Amino acid sequence: MTNRELSEHQKATLVRKHARLVPDAWNRYLAKLKKGEYYYPLNEADMRCHIFCECLGVMRRKGFDKPYEIFAEDKEIYEGKRADLVVGLREKEGAAFLAVELKHHRTVEEIKEDILKLREAVKEKAFWGFFLMLGPETYRYRSKLDLNALDIEEDGRDSAFTWSKIKPKSREAQVEALFLFMRHPQS
Repeated sequence: MTNRELSEHQKATLVRKHARLVPDAWNRYLAKLKKGEYYYPLNEADMRCHIFCECLGVMRRKGFDKPYEIFAEDKEIYEGKRADLVVGLREKEGAAFLAVELKHHRTVEEIKEDILKLREAVKEKAFWGFFLMLGPETYRYRSKLDLNALDIEEDGRDSAFTWSKIKPKSREAQVEALFLFMRHPQS
């Protein structure tokens, strides 16, 4: 990469390459939770560490250019707001990035707030956004959180989500997992 400004097409191509790693990393993370290779997270910081490690593993396997463009809670996504993870290009190369928000055992209201923050980041600055959540099955997130009311389509062009239940080896009960994706309409 050079310090020159990238075209919109070049930015979109690079962001798509980076965006594929988040679903891969999330699926690997959930599989390792089921097997007991990771302990169940105590908080979002635990989740961030494990997902960050999985992203690095995917980047290594797929031959991403170094230095890897992944940042944990040190990148502003818009108007002073920060994301849990940011993946993408350096600012001097055009600031094409995707934002990842994580939630662990939060209320439905807190989850909605973060989804709306992520949507604003995607609308204003980020090319793509991902929302990854874990919580106890007893919270009944799936039945309480109306994602369609937030204009998130289950399998749309610019947004999609998938609910799943997993049984981590280290826990007695199942947990609900949410994978949500948003993209800028022009990416």
